[in-house]
Amino acid sequence: MAQIAFLTLYLGLVSGRQPVELRADPMVVALRMELDGKPVATLTAPPWRVTIDFGPGIEPQVLVAIGLDANGQEVGRTSQVINLPRPIAEAEIVLEHSAAGVPVGAEVRWRHLLGERPRRMTLTLDDKPLNLNQTRAALPRLDMATPHVLSTDLRFANGGARKEIVFGGTLPQSTASELTATAVMETGTVPASLDGCFASHGQPIRVQAIEKSEALVIMVRDPNPADSASALVPPAAHPSLLDQKATRDTAMLDTDTHEWLRPTSRPPSSFPTPATSEGSGAACSGSFSPHTG
Repeated sequence: MAQIAFLTLYLGLVSGRQPVELRADPMVVALRMELDGKPVATLTAPPWRVTIDFGPGIEPQVLVAIGLDANGQEVGRTSQVINLPRPIAEAEIVLEHSAAGVPVGAEVRWRHLLGERPRRMTLTLDDKPLNLNQTRAALPRLDMATPHVLSTDLRFANGGARKEIVFGGTLPQSTASELTATAVMETGTVPASLDGCFASHGQPIRVQAIEKSEALVIMVRDPNPADSASALVPPAAHPSLLDQKATRDTAMLDTDTHEWLRPTSRPPSSFPTPATSEGSGAACSGSFSPHTG
Protein backbone atom coordinates (compact mmCIF):
# COMPACT_ATOMS: atom_id res chain seq x y z
CA MET A 1 0.00 0.00 0.00
CA ALA A 2 1.07 3.58 -0.62
CA GLN A 3 2.38 5.67 2.23
CA ILE A 4 0.33 8.74 3.10
CA ALA A 5 1.49 10.90 6.00
CA PHE A 6 0.04 13.93 7.71
CA LEU A 7 2.63 16.69 7.89
CA THR A 8 0.15 18.72 9.96
CA LEU A 9 -0.52 17.07 13.33
CA TYR A 10 -3.11 18.58 15.68
CA LEU A 11 -2.30 17.38 19.20
CA GLY A 12 -4.28 20.10 21.01
CA LEU A 13 -7.80 21.45 20.71
CA VAL A 14 -8.83 22.76 17.32
CA SER A 15 -11.91 24.30 15.68
CA GLY A 16 -12.83 26.38 12.65
CA ARG A 17 -10.97 26.39 9.34
CA GLN A 18 -7.47 24.96 9.69
CA PRO A 19 -4.70 24.16 7.17
CA VAL A 20 -3.75 20.52 6.58
CA GLU A 21 -0.72 19.31 4.64
CA LEU A 22 0.16 15.74 3.65
CA ARG A 23 2.84 13.80 1.79
CA ALA A 24 2.04 10.78 -0.42
CA ASP A 25 3.91 8.19 -2.46
CA PRO A 26 4.16 8.80 -6.24
CA MET A 27 1.50 6.18 -7.07
CA VAL A 28 -1.12 8.40 -5.37
CA VAL A 29 -2.76 10.70 -7.94
CA ALA A 30 -5.60 11.98 -5.77
CA LEU A 31 -6.49 12.32 -2.09
CA ARG A 32 -10.02 12.22 -0.74
CA MET A 33 -10.40 13.86 2.67
CA GLU A 34 -13.14 12.70 5.03
CA LEU A 35 -14.15 14.13 8.40
CA ASP A 36 -16.15 11.70 10.53
CA GLY A 37 -16.93 9.66 7.42
CA LYS A 38 -18.17 12.63 5.35
CA PRO A 39 -16.21 13.85 2.28
CA VAL A 40 -14.91 17.38 2.84
CA ALA A 41 -12.32 17.83 0.07
CA THR A 42 -10.62 16.15 -2.89
CA LEU A 43 -7.05 16.94 -3.92
CA THR A 44 -5.93 16.03 -7.42
CA ALA A 45 -2.24 16.99 -7.46
CA PRO A 46 0.64 17.80 -5.12
CA PRO A 47 1.42 19.78 -3.08
CA TRP A 48 -1.18 18.05 -0.95
CA ARG A 49 -2.52 21.07 0.96
CA VAL A 50 -6.09 21.90 1.91
CA THR A 51 -8.09 23.91 4.45
CA ILE A 52 -10.51 21.83 6.52
CA ASP A 53 -13.45 23.29 8.43
CA PHE A 54 -13.63 21.50 11.80
CA GLY A 55 -16.75 23.41 12.82
CA PRO A 56 -17.36 26.16 15.39
CA GLY A 57 -17.25 23.90 18.43
CA ILE A 58 -14.59 21.69 19.96
CA GLU A 59 -15.80 18.15 19.28
CA PRO A 60 -14.03 14.78 18.90
CA GLN A 61 -13.58 13.99 15.21
CA VAL A 62 -11.56 11.73 12.91
CA LEU A 63 -9.82 13.15 9.86
CA VAL A 64 -9.05 10.55 7.17
CA ALA A 65 -7.03 10.91 3.98
CA ILE A 66 -7.66 8.24 1.31
CA GLY A 67 -5.19 7.86 -1.54
CA LEU A 68 -6.41 6.90 -5.02
CA ASP A 69 -4.45 5.63 -8.01
CA ALA A 70 -4.93 6.47 -11.68
CA ASN A 71 -7.86 4.00 -11.86
CA GLY A 72 -9.64 5.58 -8.90
CA GLN A 73 -8.84 2.60 -6.67
CA GLU A 74 -7.83 3.07 -3.04
CA VAL A 75 -4.12 2.42 -2.54
CA GLY A 76 -3.65 3.71 0.99
CA ARG A 77 -5.06 5.78 3.80
CA THR A 78 -4.10 7.48 7.02
CA SER A 79 -6.01 9.17 9.82
CA GLN A 80 -5.65 11.27 12.93
CA VAL A 81 -8.07 11.94 15.76
CA ILE A 82 -9.03 15.53 16.50
CA ASN A 83 -9.86 16.96 19.95
CA LEU A 84 -9.14 13.72 21.77
CA PRO A 85 -6.27 12.90 24.17
CA ARG A 86 -3.04 12.18 22.28
CA PRO A 87 0.63 11.88 23.23
CA ILE A 88 2.47 15.11 23.97
CA ALA A 89 4.54 14.50 20.84
CA GLU A 90 4.09 12.54 17.62
CA ALA A 91 6.43 11.80 14.73
CA GLU A 92 6.19 10.86 11.06
CA ILE A 93 8.68 9.45 8.56
CA VAL A 94 8.28 10.68 4.98
CA LEU A 95 10.04 8.83 2.17
CA GLU A 96 11.64 10.78 -0.67
CA HIS A 97 11.67 9.11 -4.09
CA SER A 98 13.76 9.38 -7.24
CA ALA A 99 12.20 10.05 -10.65
CA ALA A 100 11.97 6.27 -11.05
CA GLY A 101 9.93 5.97 -7.86
CA VAL A 102 12.74 4.38 -5.80
CA PRO A 103 13.14 5.56 -2.17
CA VAL A 104 16.37 7.61 -1.95
CA GLY A 105 15.87 9.58 1.24
CA ALA A 106 13.77 10.02 4.37
CA GLU A 107 12.61 13.03 6.36
CA VAL A 108 11.52 13.06 10.00
CA ARG A 109 8.57 15.31 10.88
CA TRP A 110 7.21 15.87 14.36
CA ARG A 111 4.76 17.94 16.37
CA HIS A 112 5.07 18.75 20.08
CA LEU A 113 2.11 20.04 22.04
CA LEU A 114 4.23 22.83 23.57
CA GLY A 115 6.22 23.53 20.43
CA GLU A 116 9.48 22.10 21.79
CA ARG A 117 12.27 20.82 19.58
CA PRO A 118 13.71 17.35 20.23
CA ARG A 119 16.88 17.16 22.31
CA ARG A 120 17.88 13.98 20.49
CA MET A 121 16.77 12.39 17.23
CA THR A 122 17.80 9.10 15.64
CA LEU A 123 16.85 7.45 12.37
CA THR A 124 17.70 3.82 11.68
CA LEU A 125 17.33 1.61 8.62
CA ASP A 126 17.05 -2.09 9.46
CA ASP A 127 18.51 -1.35 12.93
CA LYS A 128 21.51 0.50 11.44
CA PRO A 129 21.83 4.24 12.20
CA LEU A 130 21.63 6.75 9.35
CA ASN A 131 23.47 10.07 9.25
CA LEU A 132 20.93 12.83 9.79
CA ASN A 133 21.38 16.24 8.19
CA GLN A 134 19.02 18.13 10.51
CA THR A 135 15.82 16.17 9.77
CA ARG A 136 16.79 14.38 6.54
CA ALA A 137 18.91 11.36 5.70
CA ALA A 138 19.96 9.76 2.43
CA LEU A 139 19.16 6.08 1.95
CA PRO A 140 21.75 3.65 0.58
CA ARG A 141 21.01 1.55 -2.48
CA LEU A 142 18.55 -1.10 -1.32
CA ASP A 143 17.30 -4.47 -2.49
CA MET A 144 13.63 -3.58 -2.91
CA ALA A 145 12.72 -7.26 -3.10
CA THR A 146 13.34 -7.38 0.67
CA PRO A 147 11.24 -5.53 3.27
CA HIS A 148 13.05 -2.72 5.09
CA VAL A 149 12.18 -0.97 8.36
CA LEU A 150 12.75 2.73 8.96
CA SER A 151 12.54 3.81 12.61
CA THR A 152 12.88 7.18 14.26
CA ASP A 153 13.12 7.98 17.95
CA LEU A 154 12.80 11.54 19.29
CA ARG A 155 13.54 12.60 22.87
CA PHE A 156 12.11 15.78 24.35
CA ALA A 157 12.54 17.34 27.78
CA ASN A 158 9.19 15.90 28.87
CA GLY A 159 8.68 12.82 26.76
CA GLY A 160 9.38 11.24 23.42
CA ALA A 161 7.92 10.02 20.15
CA ARG A 162 8.65 7.00 17.98
CA LYS A 163 7.56 5.99 14.48
CA GLU A 164 8.25 3.05 12.18
CA ILE A 165 7.37 2.33 8.57
CA VAL A 166 7.99 -0.73 6.41
CA PHE A 167 8.65 -0.61 2.67
CA GLY A 168 9.86 -2.98 -0.03
CA GLY A 169 9.31 -6.72 -0.34
CA THR A 170 5.72 -7.72 -1.07
CA LEU A 171 4.51 -4.21 -0.21
CA PRO A 172 3.79 -2.18 -3.36
CA GLN A 173 5.11 1.01 -1.73
CA SER A 174 5.22 1.45 2.04
CA THR A 175 3.02 0.96 5.05
CA ALA A 176 2.99 1.67 8.76
CA SER A 177 4.33 -1.06 11.00
CA GLU A 178 1.37 -0.94 13.38
CA LEU A 179 -0.49 -3.82 11.74
CA THR A 180 -2.29 -6.75 13.35
CA ALA A 181 -1.64 -10.07 11.62
CA THR A 182 -4.37 -12.70 11.35
CA ALA A 183 -3.34 -16.31 10.75
CA VAL A 184 -5.38 -18.08 8.07
CA MET A 185 -4.86 -21.31 6.12
CA GLU A 186 -5.21 -21.45 2.36
CA THR A 187 -7.88 -24.04 1.47
CA GLY A 188 -8.68 -23.08 -2.10
CA THR A 189 -7.69 -20.84 -4.98
CA VAL A 190 -6.70 -17.40 -3.74
CA PRO A 191 -8.14 -14.61 -5.92
CA ALA A 192 -5.95 -11.88 -7.35
CA SER A 193 -7.65 -9.29 -5.14
CA LEU A 194 -8.49 -9.93 -1.49
CA ASP A 195 -11.04 -7.09 -1.32
CA GLY A 196 -14.15 -8.45 0.37
CA CYS A 197 -12.48 -11.67 1.50
CA PHE A 198 -12.49 -10.86 5.22
CA ALA A 199 -15.07 -9.29 7.49
CA SER A 200 -15.46 -8.39 11.15
CA HIS A 201 -18.99 -8.16 12.54
CA GLY A 202 -20.32 -8.00 9.00
CA GLN A 203 -18.04 -5.13 7.95
CA PRO A 204 -15.35 -5.65 5.27
CA ILE A 205 -11.70 -5.50 6.34
CA ARG A 206 -8.99 -4.08 4.08
CA VAL A 207 -5.94 -6.32 3.58
CA GLN A 208 -2.74 -4.27 3.81
CA ALA A 209 -0.18 -7.00 3.15
CA ILE A 210 0.27 -10.76 2.87
CA GLU A 211 3.05 -12.67 4.55
CA LYS A 212 3.72 -16.37 3.84
CA SER A 213 6.52 -16.95 6.28
CA GLU A 214 6.54 -19.87 8.72
CA ALA A 215 4.41 -19.30 11.80
CA LEU A 216 5.96 -18.57 15.18
CA VAL A 217 3.62 -19.28 18.10
CA ILE A 218 4.58 -17.92 21.53
CA MET A 219 2.80 -19.06 24.69
CA VAL A 220 2.86 -16.68 27.66
CA ARG A 221 2.14 -18.25 31.02
CA ASP A 222 0.18 -16.55 33.78
CA PRO A 223 3.00 -15.01 35.86
CA ASN A 224 3.49 -15.95 39.48
CA PRO A 225 2.84 -12.96 41.79
CA ALA A 226 6.27 -13.45 43.33
CA ASP A 227 7.90 -13.10 39.90
CA SER A 228 5.97 -9.91 39.26
CA ALA A 229 6.92 -8.60 42.68
CA SER A 230 10.62 -9.06 42.03
CA ALA A 231 10.32 -6.97 38.86
CA LEU A 232 7.95 -4.29 40.19
CA VAL A 233 9.03 -3.77 43.80
CA PRO A 234 12.56 -2.62 44.71
CA PRO A 235 14.45 -5.18 46.85
CA ALA A 236 14.76 -2.64 49.66
CA ALA A 237 10.99 -2.25 49.92
CA HIS A 238 9.27 -3.96 52.81
CA PRO A 239 7.31 -7.06 51.72
CA SER A 240 4.18 -5.79 53.41
CA LEU A 241 3.98 -3.01 50.82
CA LEU A 242 3.10 -5.56 48.15
CA ASP A 243 -0.53 -6.24 47.55
CA GLN A 244 -0.43 -9.83 46.26
CA LYS A 245 -3.99 -9.71 44.94
CA ALA A 246 -3.36 -6.48 43.01
CA THR A 247 -0.21 -7.97 41.51
CA ARG A 248 -2.05 -11.08 40.34
CA ASP A 249 -4.88 -8.99 38.90
CA THR A 250 -2.42 -7.00 36.80
CA ALA A 251 -0.92 -10.24 35.49
CA MET A 252 -4.21 -11.82 34.41
CA LEU A 253 -4.86 -12.47 30.74
CA ASP A 254 -7.13 -10.09 28.84
CA THR A 255 -10.85 -10.77 29.21
CA ASP A 256 -11.15 -11.75 25.54
CA THR A 257 -8.27 -14.25 25.68
CA HIS A 258 -9.54 -17.82 25.39
CA GLU A 259 -8.97 -20.08 28.37
CA TRP A 260 -7.39 -22.75 26.18
CA LEU A 261 -4.37 -20.49 25.78
CA ARG A 262 -3.44 -21.15 29.41
CA PRO A 263 -0.93 -24.01 29.56
CA THR A 264 -2.65 -25.39 32.65
CA SER A 265 -5.96 -25.77 30.82
CA ARG A 266 -6.97 -28.64 28.57
CA PRO A 267 -7.12 -27.64 24.87
CA PRO A 268 -10.60 -27.82 23.32
CA SER A 269 -11.48 -30.26 20.59
CA SER A 270 -11.91 -27.36 18.16
CA PHE A 271 -10.66 -23.82 18.10
CA PRO A 272 -12.96 -20.79 18.05
CA THR A 273 -13.32 -18.99 14.72
CA PRO A 274 -12.00 -15.41 14.80
CA ALA A 275 -14.41 -12.89 13.31
CA THR A 276 -11.57 -11.34 11.35
CA SER A 277 -11.00 -14.48 9.28
CA GLU A 278 -14.53 -15.09 8.04
CA GLY A 279 -14.61 -15.70 4.30
CA SER A 280 -17.15 -13.45 2.61
CA GLY A 281 -17.95 -12.81 -1.03
CA ALA A 282 -18.25 -15.30 -3.85
CA ALA A 283 -14.69 -14.77 -5.06
CA CYS A 284 -13.27 -15.82 -1.69
CA SER A 285 -15.67 -18.60 -0.74
CA GLY A 286 -13.66 -21.56 0.53
CA SER A 287 -10.32 -19.84 -0.01
CA PHE A 288 -9.37 -19.43 3.66
CA SER A 289 -10.02 -20.95 7.04
CA PRO A 290 -8.74 -20.00 10.52
CA HIS A 291 -5.24 -21.33 11.14
CA THR A 292 -5.37 -23.85 14.02
CA GLY A 293 -1.93 -25.23 14.43
